[in-house]
Amino acid sequence: MKTSWLILLCLLVFFYTLITRAPLAVIYGHFKPAEHDIELVGIEGSLREGGASGLVVHNQTAVRDLHWTLQPWLLLLGRAGFQLAGTGDGVVLDGRVAQTLFGTTLIDDFRASGSVKPLLAAFKMFLPIDGMLGLQAEKLVLKHGLPTTAQGHIELNGLSWKLGREPMSLGDFVADVAPSDQGLAALVKTLRGPLDVSGDAQLLADSSYEMHLQIKAKADAPPPLVNMLAGLGAPDNQGYYHIRRKGQLASPAAPVVQAVEGASE
Repeated sequence: MKTSWLILLCLLVFFYTLITRAPLAVIYGHFKPAEHDIELVGIEGSLREGGASGLVVHNQTAVRDLHWTLQPWLLLLGRAGFQLAGTGDGVVLDGRVAQTLFGTTLIDDFRASGSVKPLLAAFKMFLPIDGMLGLQAEKLVLKHGLPTTAQGHIELNGLSWKLGREPMSLGDFVADVAPSDQGLAALVKTLRGPLDVSGDAQLLADSSYEMHLQIKAKADAPPPLVNMLAGLGAPDNQGYYHIRRKGQLASPAAPVVQAVEGASE
């Protein structure tokens, strides 16, 4: 082996050891953005293997007891890849996440579950609903924080409305997400419960989205639920209420104000 190659190899090993084994709390303190919607707190260990007491989104703790292990072989492909695991406050997540040199995030074989209410609060969505959310992502690619490719499904189990004196069951629902000709598509349907819900959502290549849901109370639905649906407007000839939304997703990686247009019928 030539001397120059030997020196280069030694330098690579040195910097790999320095970066992956240095105290991550010190590194993160120097390089984290001054103002950002997502933040790690209580960092321990190193980039190679470590953890954080919490992942904070919009000043709300979304995940606690986060742990990671570096997958060194992905560095040969120009990616920083980690096996992630997190628990706490009813939230459980496990899967693989990798970041490329060009700002693309690759997620695969990723599973997460937890209560809907704290997750909504973390994203500043304070709605009187609760239930359990389950996410299974076979593959998810994010560019500048926005999805470009996705394959998997999302389940909402035991969803209930909690504005009244007693919680009102809404049912269980699933959304299957897959690539489409125009971008990404999610097909929504009811698994069980007092509501008949179906529809779809489309995320286009320009980050614009369109959503259409049709909702109808089943024959055995409680009267308060039927009355609540009446607030959505006039139903069609088959008794379905229609909800339509469209807008533009703003990248969380850029200081952009999200512009959303909505229309319902």
